[in-house]
Amino acid sequence: MIVKMKFLSISGPRTDIDRMCQVYLSRHEMQLENAIAELKTTENLIPFAEVNPYREPLNKAEEFIGLLEDGKVEPDLTMDQDAMIGMIRDLNHQYLELTERRERLKKHAEELREKLNDTAICGYGSDGSMWIITADLKNTCMKT
Repeated sequence: MIVKMKFLSISGPRTDIDRMCQVYLSRHEMQLENAIAELKTTENLIPFAEVNPYREPLNKAEEFIGLLEDGKVEPDLTMDQDAMIGMIRDLNHQYLELTERRERLKKHAEELREKLNDTAICGYGSDGSMWIITADLKNTCMKT
């Protein structure tokens, strides 16, 4: 289906673009075009080349969603942007701490396995025989 579109030029303070898009444009379908390509004849036009400030929090949120078993999440629309970014930052700190703790526990478990490999357990049976359990967990019985 072909729908006639209107060309809309937006200008204003850079700090107000997010609010303006949310209030006025979010309920309409739109197709963004590169202004430089469309307005070649306009002088003194420079591209808006700032980095998206929400890229990193969005990537982190998507990473955390990928860690969930079902991967399905319902967005909480009651939070404002600062609260969402703060929550993602807190989750990231907790995730990094847990990952670091898991690595420390793995290292500790490996150290315990190495100590176990150097250990032999000795005991005496009721018949007077001595038994030894060596590191490879094979019983060796000796009569004394």
